[in-house]
Amino acid sequence: MLLIGLLFNLPIYLTNTWYSGHLPFNTNRLYDRYGTPFKTKSVVDERGILDLPKYRSYSVLVSCRRANIQPLYATANYSVKFTFFFAAYTASVTHVVLNYHRQVWSWMKSAFSSKHRQRYQNDIHNRLMSAYPEVPHWWFLAIFVLSFAMAIRALAKWLPEAPLWVISVYTQS
Repeated sequence: MLLIGLLFNLPIYLTNTWYSGHLPFNTNRLYDRYGTPFKTKSVVDERGILDLPKYRSYSVLVSCRRANIQPLYATANYSVKFTFFFAAYTASVTHVVLNYHRQVWSWMKSAFSSKHRQRYQNDIHNRLMSAYPEVPHWWFLAIFVLSFAMAIRALAKWLPEAPLWVISVYTQS
């Protein structure tokens, strides 16, 4: 693991890609343009929302401000880590689509058709579970409504200025 980390992180660090050459080599913190830890409170207003003029004056170089570029001040390790996260998510979805699309399609059809489910899904797990009654659909609806109400309550308490559509965005990630 160390060799793989060095293989990807060391060239980024040594070539100063993404301004990472003047930052610590292996840390998960973000930094400002001076190489000091990024102070989030310096770029948000009193409600906790990003104040773009404060951000530009705090952590963006003057030459970048004119070109409207927002450079990334993250360590090489931090950048590579998130690159691999996004690559792994994409690779996982692609792998399933390419190799298991028939099974996924069959499972999706069986979710809506009890006839299809009885005909094609008769493995040992389904045979054992057939001894128990199915859970009524209103249970799932009740759990969803309760979860959504709790999410609205949490959003109203801890981030009252955020719109309600934020809940659907956060639950997708």
